[in-house]
Amino acid sequence: MRIVKNIIIILVTTAALVPVAMAEETIFQNDNDDLYKSVEHLQRADDTRTLIPSDVKGAYKIWSITLNSGLSIMSGNTEQLMFTGDLKLNRNWSFANTYIWLKGNYLSVNGKSALNNLSGTIRGDYNIYGPLSWFIYNTHSTNEFIKLNYRMTIGSGPWVDFSLGPINNSFSLALAYEYEYLNPDITENNTRLSLRHIATCNLLENLELGADFFYVPKLNDFTDYRIYLEAFLKNKILEDKIFLNVKIIDEIDSTPQPDVKPYDLSLITSIGFNFGE
Repeated sequence: MRIVKNIIIILVTTAALVPVAMAEETIFQNDNDDLYKSVEHLQRADDTRTLIPSDVKGAYKIWSITLNSGLSIMSGNTEQLMFTGDLKLNRNWSFANTYIWLKGNYLSVNGKSALNNLSGTIRGDYNIYGPLSWFIYNTHSTNEFIKLNYRMTIGSGPWVDFSLGPINNSFSLALAYEYEYLNPDITENNTRLSLRHIATCNLLENLELGADFFYVPKLNDFTDYRIYLEAFLKNKILEDKIFLNVKIIDEIDSTPQPDVKPYDLSLITSIGFNFGE
């Protein structure tokens, strides 16, 4: 019965994505001259967003490796190649947890690069008492289409996990230093707050629904902010070893670079593999 449920969920998800793919195809065919203006899914706040330790380690107690990947190839009226992937390496101790997270996205349409970003994160969590932890993180990223040559952040703050009925919650408030090297040859140094709330619940034994809210304002100017909103569905196909992800992401930047739109909306599907001990 469980295998049948998984197959049904995968088929329904795939069917739901067909009209979205067709709509994107129409945009590329009819608006190809404005490719660089219309296709800008980009790391605005996402590259400074870290992961919950429980999401990285899964059911494994000592170490784990998780790989997510997605590939799309189209040929005909439009030549399209899209790849998305991330790799997580995690190590647990009785009093702490640390991980490294690497991810990237690439999209080429009719021989033109329409999406190209890379990021890396290292984070450590020290358990203070029960559900309360203190974390420190460091991120590095580059993103061609928001004209970001390089961004580095380092931050720290408290993290707490709690449950309200069937909903599992995680909340954090951190202070972060941010360095940006922008195009053309502009550098910025800022201090930002980092407010985060994640909520998840199990719809079925192997099906998880969740939402992620991430708000990053400049400390001395709250009109300069970035927002990351995500709704996601995770289907465990084989316990915690193989799973299917579907995400809807909305990113907002109150002060984008010239000729860059202030928002990006994206739909991402991927299959993940998790191994560990």
